[in-house]
Amino acid sequence: MSARKYFIVSHDRNKSLPGLILINESTISTSGDPTFVLRDSSVRGFPPTKEVPYIKYIKSRGRKPKEFEKFRDFWLITNRVKEFLESVDAEAFVFMSCRTCIEGHESDGEYWICDVVRTINALDELKSDISIDYVGGKKLYNLIGSERYLFLEEKIQSNIIFRMQFAWHKVICNDIFREKCQKKQIKGLTFINCGR
Repeated sequence: MSARKYFIVSHDRNKSLPGLILINESTISTSGDPTFVLRDSSVRGFPPTKEVPYIKYIKSRGRKPKEFEKFRDFWLITNRVKEFLESVDAEAFVFMSCRTCIEGHESDGEYWICDVVRTINALDELKSDISIDYVGGKKLYNLIGSERYLFLEEKIQSNIIFRMQFAWHKVICNDIFREKCQKKQIKGLTFINCGR
């Protein structure tokens, strides 16, 4: 069997950004920290909130959101995408319901905040184009300018999507997940080849 191919999962990086505002920013946080911005990004999952997030699309602030968007340290996805992710790998994701107002249409359950909570230390550090930093005693991959990431398949095993342990902001998937997404025609989702 041929080796799997791996990709960085990313949002559509065009010049325009979605005009999304967290309306209840000032009342939702339990800690006083910016909501949905993780203080320790190595610990995944959602921060505690006092109420359901209320996200509104403001046309003057940007374009209309697509099915898949980056939302601070998380993703904002439609219910269709949520159902798809649950069907392909339910254990990799957690979801938080939110209220939305898109072009005057109020809805509960049409959009969800999503996080990838599976983390695997699978990068082949010797063969990948990276450098390693230590910040506050913590190991981190410096990927600035990097274009080649190779992975140890024996550590990934049958998992089709995961976060890199020492580069939390990078979500990696294999060609199986990519093909399923492309077949589903999810708008706003892009893939960058790790083996360039």
